[in-house]
Amino acid sequence: MSMYTESFKIVNNSPYSLTLLDEDNQGDGDWPKSIPAHSTTPVFKQTGRLSVNPTVTYGCDGANPAISITMHFYLWGLAPLVTANMYMSFSNNEPFNNSSIYLDNNFNNGATSSYPPDTSLEIKTTGNGSSTGNAIFTVGSNG
Repeated sequence: MSMYTESFKIVNNSPYSLTLLDEDNQGDGDWPKSIPAHSTTPVFKQTGRLSVNPTVTYGCDGANPAISITMHFYLWGLAPLVTANMYMSFSNNEPFNNSSIYLDNNFNNGATSSYPPDTSLEIKTTGNGSSTGNAIFTVGSNG
């Protein structure tokens, strides 16, 4: 039985299909291999005995110059001191418009980082959270 379970969803509002380039998945469960433009993935889960700690990189098909998007999530600890760290970064150093990340592991009714205004899409929190929750990566419109 796994101790940690996180549900993920990726919303791709960009004009690019996203193709999985690299996956450092320190948990079970697969990340989507491709995500069509203007689509949302079904919810998928990652579980881990000690943590949930995936890092994945997607390429934007047809972007010129090439753009990659790295998504990272880390959840560790025991209640009441659960630590979560989540970020999404773009290889061109600026997120697409209306990109965001969202985390809800019972930390103060969820946490969001959105562009604009945040050019660094990152959430770091420690507190009375849960080892189960939801995380959403939203890739914006790039325009």
